Amino acid sequence: MKKIFILAIVSFLIIFGLGTVLRLKYKNSNESLGDNQENSLFVFDEQEFDFEVIDQSGGKVSHDFKFVYKGEDPITIVGVPTSCACTSAVVNKTTFNSGDSGIITVKFNPNLHLEPEGKFFKTASIITEPKLNEIPEVKIWVEINLDLGSDAYELQSNHNEENEEGSEVSYKLITPEKLQEMMKNKDFTLIDVHIPTQEHIVGTDGAIPYNDIADSKKLPKDKNAKIVLYCRSGGMSRVAVDTLIEEGYTNVYDLSGGKYAYDKFLESSLK
Repeated sequence: MKKIFILAIVSFLIIFGLGTVLRLKYKNSNESLGDNQENSLFVFDEQEFDFEVIDQSGGKVSHDFKFVYKGEDPITIVGVPTSCACTSAVVNKTTFNSGDSGIITVKFNPNLHLEPEGKFFKTASIITEPKLNEIPEVKIWVEINLDLGSDAYELQSNHNEENEEGSEVSYKLITPEKLQEMMKNKDFTLIDVHIPTQEHIVGTDGAIPYNDIADSKKLPKDKNAKIVLYCRSGGMSRVAVDTLIEEGYTNVYDLSGGKYAYDKFLESSLK
């Protein structure tokens, strides 16, 4: 009788343990499925393209990346920032419902500035509202035949590649804590680029829609002036930062997490 009781306990423990393992596997499987589903919201025919060797004198080259939006809910593309000023990208439409097709056209200028020797790449990213955890990205590869020489570059100043990923433009990403510290001795222009208009951070100098910032007369005329941009969560300000860099501004900051993160930081600091 005692043996039967012990066997019953062992059997229960085995069944309980197996059930726990299966539940964990099921949970992890569902989490992985969710991650994969988000990663594939934008399904591309191809996500990389190789221009191979192109002439410096040949002018801009471009390639179309075709995709289908597979998400269940509507989504808006608020920008397609690129990793460097020599590369630009546009999307043929901005609002997508499930099943809609789109095209991202990526252009590259081989004569803008000094590039790495041999083959290198540039990227274009899709910034959306609502924001995705995994930002979709396409990549172009290229190698330049310098048939004109370095004296022909459109930009003769040194190209900053300190923080580049295979040639990624650098800009300063600051935390809410850093912004609060900078506010104590404010020596910069603080601009809200979110659309639609939101309640601004105290100390904001002006509001410019992120997609109008290149043409705004509210910007400092001095392109070396210190500028800090923010939006609600970070997507639109990243696009605006890239635009200002392309326009020649050299001292641009982006508030990580936007006004939402800044407000949360202030709340936590008061506790």
